[in-house]
Amino acid sequence: MSEKASSSGRPATCCADQDGIHQVFRALSHPTRLTILEFLSDRPEASCGDIVSALPLAQSTVSQHLQVLKDTGILTCTVHGRSCYYTLDRAVVGEAKLQVDELWQRFKSE
Repeated sequence: MSEKASSSGRPATCCADQDGIHQVFRALSHPTRLTILEFLSDRPEASCGDIVSALPLAQSTVSQHLQVLKDTGILTCTVHGRSCYYTLDRAVVGEAKLQVDELWQRFKSE
């Protein structure tokens, strides 16, 4: 049974979750968002105010970056009173790593 090609010429069954992984890597491609992830990597959670205090950026700018990370699932948010506490979802980052590893294995085998 042959696979049908998509408009891009790739098999239609290839990379079924390609849009999801694309969004994760898009989110990871900005230096400020990587800095936020580094900040969160060694603490269980942090409020927007905590993160703003660690960066030389306006609160509104940090909030926009947090929203991108939250929209992709890299961060989760738990509301405590009037504050949102952000947590790194290591499973999402781990899944992205697995997909890169799989792609790398395909490159190596060609």
